[in-house]
Amino acid sequence: MKSQTKRRIFFILVILFFISAGIIIAYSLGWRFDWKNKKITQPGMFYFKVKPTNAQIYINNKPKKKTDFFFGSALIDNLLPGKYKVKIKKNGFFPWEKTLTIKKREVTEAKSIVLIPKNYSFSQITNQAENFFISPNQKEIIIEEKIVNYDSSSTQATTHWSLKLFEIDKELKSSLIEEQDILNKLNSSKISKNKIKKVFLQKLKFSPDSKKILLEITTDEKEEKRYFFLLSIDQTPAILKNIKLPLSNLENVYFNPENQKELFVLTNLEENKPKDETTEKYEDQKKEKSPYNPSSLKILQKINLEKNEKKVLLKDVITLTLFKDNIYYLNKSGFLFKADLSLKNKEKLNLYPFDVQKKWQILKATDNYIFLKEEERNLYLLEKGTLAKKIADNFNNLTISPDEKKIAFYNNHEIYLLFLKKKYNQPTKEKGEISFLSRFKGEINNLFWWTNDYLIFNNGEEIEISEIDDRDKINIVQIGKFPKPKIFWNQKYNSLLVLSNNKLYFSQGLKP
Repeated sequence: MKSQTKRRIFFILVILFFISAGIIIAYSLGWRFDWKNKKITQPGMFYFKVKPTNAQIYINNKPKKKTDFFFGSALIDNLLPGKYKVKIKKNGFFPWEKTLTIKKREVTEAKSIVLIPKNYSFSQITNQAENFFISPNQKEIIIEEKIVNYDSSSTQATTHWSLKLFEIDKELKSSLIEEQDILNKLNSSKISKNKIKKVFLQKLKFSPDSKKILLEITTDEKEEKRYFFLLSIDQTPAILKNIKLPLSNLENVYFNPENQKELFVLTNLEENKPKDETTEKYEDQKKEKSPYNPSSLKILQKINLEKNEKKVLLKDVITLTLFKDNIYYLNKSGFLFKADLSLKNKEKLNLYPFDVQKKWQILKATDNYIFLKEEERNLYLLEKGTLAKKIADNFNNLTISPDEKKIAFYNNHEIYLLFLKKKYNQPTKEKGEISFLSRFKGEINNLFWWTNDYLIFNNGEEIEISEIDDRDKINIVQIGKFPKPKIFWNQKYNSLLVLSNNKLYFSQGLKP
């Protein structure tokens, strides 16, 4: 072989070496050739985290990988930039599907996927339920049952109500009191001049320790009257006691979380005028040009049930409520305060006063945020030490996520999300960002957080679970259908309560 030929072969081999070395280096650095777009690019990857674990992941209808057994995670790399149809499946669960985009040198994440079980069941607790109430510890359910009695001597039927206690741990239902027990108490104590024949349960409120309930009762008398009873459900048999409250002007009643022998009672100020103050003084007050209506002001009293003592704690209150052992109240100055139960330590929460000519109601509160309803259906958010912001002008209710990082609020047919803190997981959201989730054909009446990333609610007669990941289509699964349902999601037991046509159901198998 001639020396010139040898040199040519040598140079060709050198060139091939550098080309192949460059390709190997480029490949090791993540560069790939995109045959579809005829260009060199760097791939990205998917990262999934799924409950339950060991789920199968499909990319563009091809099985790629299973999530690991312990953490439910999976990493799929070397994916060219573009859109991919992702499907995650496991036997006994509804699949999760979404089209996601891969960008070069980036990881596309979906870390909060929960597959919703198909094999769930509903057990019927009763078929005579008018209403139900959940204890604060979520271990007990008070069921108001309606009993119909038929008189064999006539065609008329009589009805009465009773309260039953359902203990979730034991799945045991027992009797608490009958309507007749209330009637016996009222008639024997001669509270009314005439014999009362019928009473109605208007409100039921649990004590914070779930051991007592406060009953508000009305009668069938010509002039409807209200009575209050304290029912101790931690004793067998339950003890029923009549208590005296300022009935004619009462606005609301709260148990004192620190001493449940005491009640906080919110009453109208006008009807609590001290006897030594003249009517003229109050009439003059009304005539004064004032930004608030004096007749709308309220006072907060503390009542000791054992000693029958009353103590005025606050005056000139426009609206008030209790959250997490704190009292939140808006006074006639337009400022909102947060105070401990003794009212010795308090802080002003807003920089600028609210317009006290409008009607305000404090809905919910967290450590840093307070949600208020203005007039009929306007939702406001106040972050401590800032100016209140209007969030929505047409809403029914709201619910705070378990991690208190976001809220869901809704009107008759739409659900929205408000992010209270920046969300770093994909899809990322900025603090204060409002996201529209979806519009539904049926009317929404009840909405709860199933997890921090999923909602459970009724869409008309359908009960559905929806993710909040708004990339591509939203995964929504129907888990049941009931006429005119009232639902409650029990976070402690991962179970759903459904009241429909007087039947109360308790779900199993809905653990996220």
